[in-house]
Amino acid sequence: VSDFPGIEEDIKRAEQSVELLGGFDETRVESAPPDIIEESTRPKPSKPEKKKKEVSHSEDKVGTQSKNYIVYTIGGALVLCLLGTGFIYYTNSSRYAKANQTFAQCQDALEKHDFSTTDTLCNEALVDAKKIRFLKTDERDQLINNIEQTLSSETLQQGLAGNVKYNDHYISIASFESIEKFNKLVVIGEKSYSEEDWIHAVDYVSQAIEIAAANPDIDQSLLPQLKEKQNKARFFAAYNKGVELTHQKLWKEAGLELTTATTALSHLEKETQNKYKVKISHLHQEVSYHSLLRDADDLYDSGQWEQADVTYKEILSKNDVYLETHPEQVSKLQEKIATAELYSAIQAGKVAFSNSNWDLAIEKYNSAINLLNENKQSLSEVSSEENSKKLSRIKLQASIIRDQQGAALELKKKNYTQAIENFQSIIKSINQSPFSAEEEFFLVMEDTKKSVELTRDEMSINSKTDYLNKNYQKIFIENFPAATPESLGEPKIEYVKKIDDKLLFKMECLETGGGRPLRLVINYLFDPATGKWSFYTP
Repeated sequence: VSDFPGIEEDIKRAEQSVELLGGFDETRVESAPPDIIEESTRPKPSKPEKKKKEVSHSEDKVGTQSKNYIVYTIGGALVLCLLGTGFIYYTNSSRYAKANQTFAQCQDALEKHDFSTTDTLCNEALVDAKKIRFLKTDERDQLINNIEQTLSSETLQQGLAGNVKYNDHYISIASFESIEKFNKLVVIGEKSYSEEDWIHAVDYVSQAIEIAAANPDIDQSLLPQLKEKQNKARFFAAYNKGVELTHQKLWKEAGLELTTATTALSHLEKETQNKYKVKISHLHQEVSYHSLLRDADDLYDSGQWEQADVTYKEILSKNDVYLETHPEQVSKLQEKIATAELYSAIQAGKVAFSNSNWDLAIEKYNSAINLLNENKQSLSEVSSEENSKKLSRIKLQASIIRDQQGAALELKKKNYTQAIENFQSIIKSINQSPFSAEEEFFLVMEDTKKSVELTRDEMSINSKTDYLNKNYQKIFIENFPAATPESLGEPKIEYVKKIDDKLLFKMECLETGGGRPLRLVINYLFDPATGKWSFYTP
């Protein structure tokens, strides 16, 4: 064996020594050395006495050496025998101890359901036990028997096949492990439940339910009770968290928890439902109100006034139950609504103004002015008088620009009457506003008055030009009797200037009646006061 190299040779040597000891006989001549035998049978010669003594001394010396050799041989054999016997004893004892220890490890692995390790260790222990010789034979036989019983046991054979014993029958190891995990989860879940550690109770019990639902080897009759505890733990976990988040003003998160609590509450007993139903309802109303209010405030703060206004009004209509118990919130909402409407109108007016949509801009600014006047108390933080004046000024500017552009368009179309109406609308708007004395608007009004006069002159000039174009032949014949209407053509009418409020026109035409064509010219003067024409000579 690896622990005692050369042991077989040592054992053999010890056995030979034992045989040597057992076969020795002092009376046998054959056992004496050959030279001693020869010396005893040889005839003695006749020699002097002295020489005889020498011979006798030599024989004694040889006899002593022979005896020493035998003693040493016997002693060596005894030593080898003792060493061999001790070595054999030590070797067998070590093998027995090792086999016993390995078998103990094998049994420990079996208890832990480590069947592969169990099989390996027991087979190792069996090999070691069968190598034991001479000593501890009873203990060895008992150990071998125990090992063989373990190796052939149903527990190990089932384990090697992937099964383990549970409730008097064998199930798969995977199923058994899930059962153990289920049992552990139930224990720690029950502990958390009893300590009202609801969050962990939900976690552990939910895991246990999930495992039980997937494993038919687990007693399914436990599920209803576990689910009841799961719902109760889930309710209190969500309810307590919802209350905590409400105090922290985390409204959206609180709403989610309270919704979970409401769902879990519907699965609990009626007594618990009646106890918490009203509380959750009140919390939901508070959360709903503040959650919507937070959304509206975000829109308000980002300048989305119209959307904010719509959301504020929705809050006011949907949360009447909460607002009944919190009347202070009503006034805050009304102020927010009035402010949102005001800023929404102003914003719409600005957009319309930038897009040159003057009528819409005037409409929105006018709405904003009315909101300021109607909500002076609600808009306490807004300077109504100052802002109303600013809005009125912007509205007047929009109306002036609108009428100026309208007048220009009408002039382009030669709709002089409509153009004059637009100019007069500007003058009227300025006169009726509180800004007529301001230089900006005073200058605008003066320029507009001049535009009215110029438009009127242009309208008159245009109408008189049309009149002269239509009647040029008649007018020229009156001044040139020799001319005939058929000989006059190619009229050209030109407004020259204004002389003492009278309009001077220059008339030309081409006469082709006889001979060389002649260009005829007349200066004609119109008096708007009398409506009469006259020839003009510079």
